[in-house]
Amino acid sequence: MNSIKKRLTSLITGMIVISLTGCSFSSTDKSAPDVSVSPTPSNSISTSKNNPNKVSENNTNESTQNQSIELKSSSIPTPTPTATPTPKITPKITPQPVKAENTDIETVTVTIYHIDDQCSTLVPKKIAVPKNNSLEAAIGKVLEEVNSGDFDLVGYRVNVNQKSGLATVDLRLSPDSQRKIVSLSNCEQFAIFGSIRKTLTGNKQWKVKDIRFTEKGKEIYL
Repeated sequence: MNSIKKRLTSLITGMIVISLTGCSFSSTDKSAPDVSVSPTPSNSISTSKNNPNKVSENNTNESTQNQSIELKSSSIPTPTPTATPTPKITPKITPQPVKAENTDIETVTVTIYHIDDQCSTLVPKKIAVPKNNSLEAAIGKVLEEVNSGDFDLVGYRVNVNQKSGLATVDLRLSPDSQRKIVSLSNCEQFAIFGSIRKTLTGNKQWKVKDIRFTEKGKEIYL
């Protein structure tokens, strides 16, 4: 009887120990990390690790693509910059003051004569001429009034002999003049030669007593 109790006690004790041991395993399993839930490495990484040749091939393809892009970029023509036209600068023109006639030239007043409208008498007219060549300037003013389109005087020369008082007036007629001195009417001759004669003798400061007319050195007979 005692042996049966001992066996039962041993059996019960063993069952309790087994039961406690099972609980211990159960709690241990719950606290242990779940190894099966570990993340699966990506296919690309595993593929790269498992197949290094494929990685090299990918790198080669990428290099080829980069070279292709560089070639395409170099083949694109670089746009030539359009030349910007240089603005034309127009220089500013400053108006120059008009030079006034030299008023420092010493002048004298002389009397010239010209024919009236009826061609009957000579009319006096006072003008100012340069003092150093007053005689020549006065004759020039007289000839300006008698010059016409068909009778064209282009020059003259006056020479006065101070001893005798004889003034020689040499006239130069244009080669293209339609009329000659010999073809002038009495009124026209009086307008030219009469005005010159009266102008030279009427201004006493020149001391002219007589006048002689020539054309290119040849004497003119009136």
